[in-house]
Amino acid sequence: MKFKSTFKIFLCLILFAVCANSIMAQTTIATTGFANNNANATVTFNFTNNNASAVAITDIASISSTSGSVVVSAYFKTSAINGAPGTIDAANGWNQFGSATIIGVANTTTTATQPFLSGLNLIVPAGATYGILVQAVLPGTTTASLRYSTIAAGTYNFTGGGAVLSNGTNVSYGGVAVPGAPTFTPRGFIGSVTFTTAAACSGTPAPGNTVSSSPAVCPAAPFSLSLQNPTAGSGVTYQWQSGPSATGPFTDITGATNSIYTSTLTATTFFRSVVTCGGNSGTSTPVQVALNPPSACYCIPGNSDCTDGDIITNVTFGTLSNNSTCGTNGYTNYTANSAITIPTIIQGAGNPIRITAGTGTFTQSVAVWIDYDKSGTFDASEFTLLGTSATPIIRNGIINVPATAPLGQTRMRVRTRFNTALAAGNACLTYTFGETEDYNVNIVPCVPVALTSQPANASVTCANNTSFSVTASGSLPSFFWQYRVTPTSPWLNVPNAAPYSGVTTSTLTITAATDNLNGYQYRAVFQGGCTGVDFSMPATLTVNRLLPVVNPAAPGICLGTVQP
Repeated sequence: MKFKSTFKIFLCLILFAVCANSIMAQTTIATTGFANNNANATVTFNFTNNNASAVAITDIASISSTSGSVVVSAYFKTSAINGAPGTIDAANGWNQFGSATIIGVANTTTTATQPFLSGLNLIVPAGATYGILVQAVLPGTTTASLRYSTIAAGTYNFTGGGAVLSNGTNVSYGGVAVPGAPTFTPRGFIGSVTFTTAAACSGTPAPGNTVSSSPAVCPAAPFSLSLQNPTAGSGVTYQWQSGPSATGPFTDITGATNSIYTSTLTATTFFRSVVTCGGNSGTSTPVQVALNPPSACYCIPGNSDCTDGDIITNVTFGTLSNNSTCGTNGYTNYTANSAITIPTIIQGAGNPIRITAGTGTFTQSVAVWIDYDKSGTFDASEFTLLGTSATPIIRNGIINVPATAPLGQTRMRVRTRFNTALAAGNACLTYTFGETEDYNVNIVPCVPVALTSQPANASVTCANNTSFSVTASGSLPSFFWQYRVTPTSPWLNVPNAAPYSGVTTSTLTITAATDNLNGYQYRAVFQGGCTGVDFSMPATLTVNRLLPVVNPAAPGICLGTVQP
């Protein structure tokens, strides 16, 4: 009996060891046969768990398209990709589950992969298919740093350990960085995914420190939060919290229930996570993420050459009129120059701008960006193209400031580029020939235009000069003048020709008035940045004829004499 009992215990220990090794064994599924022929920021694929129990994705490997520092990350959604993945954000069901900075190894000819992310704990339930996205970009940018394969339409399945990694039509997309929407398809993921059977978690989680991908971020720049000590196993839940200080009070962040939380900042904030396993909870040590001012966040374009006429020589915008020469390396920051006037521009109005660029010899593209949302970046929606041509070298245009643009100072960027049209996404683009200048502008509310004085009747002697004037208050007033021959005849636009001048100003001048203008009436037509067309009161012109005067009235004239 003793022998049998010992044998049973020994057998159970062996079986437990075998079972334990089976439970904890790792499986790596790698894609094969894909040509390394493309590079971008992101690529998607599906991961299907056909096992009877949940598995945990622990590692991802892929290929960097550049050497040096590379920021890599991974996102998931709890359903299969079937068609375009949409914008990679929470609204479309995407959540980040891994992020790291690695030293990339530029690889453009082979399919040898390198570790991208390790120590992950993405639980994929039994029978579930998750959409996965892998990203690699250069630090602080959205510049692509990920290699993948252009593949023919079809389905490409790679299996192992009861799971399937799928690439192909309606599944695999590549393209822009998060939170963009990848659109190139089909694109094959080059790399591997490692996973293990997910045993249930146990004990009380001890997440340790809260780790931020950056100690300070710019407005609208995403950052990610993770935990120093990931809690292994299935059944782990997370609730991220935020607060004004390290001691709180802390408030749950709606929807922030994954092991990694990605967000943006509007103010310096402290973050922590409550990690729960089976009713036992542990809280991470809070971390502060500071908000950088927008002025510290603007990109500085790479060097360009403006010595051969690819140059900005004047920017006139409101009260700003700055003559300039070629800046060092093609870039000049005028925002710290106290001698430069900060122009006032009107919220919700079309603001006229004039830029002199080029010499008229070479084709120049001229464009403007204004950081309306004060995010520290120049977005595509903040772009105005003033033209692409050799002449004229003076480009007049209108900058339409959104009615929702926050008031106050923000930054404006003016760029010229030789021979190639500037596009909305080119605010930070490096090119060979051209120039960039940065200015501060001040956005103020639009005030409706109102006349503060009306035109007065005028009386003038024939062949003399006279004028009609109005004064106005409000934003961006503009004028032109009309006349009518009699008080009942239709109004006509005053021609911009003699005897008239100033027909599009607040003062209309009549030079050498003739008596045929006698009785004419004039009015100013005005409008503003937020004011529709309106009219002044009419004013009447009286032209007095020249009358001969004889003195004395009845002279006697003698023969042979002269009488004045």
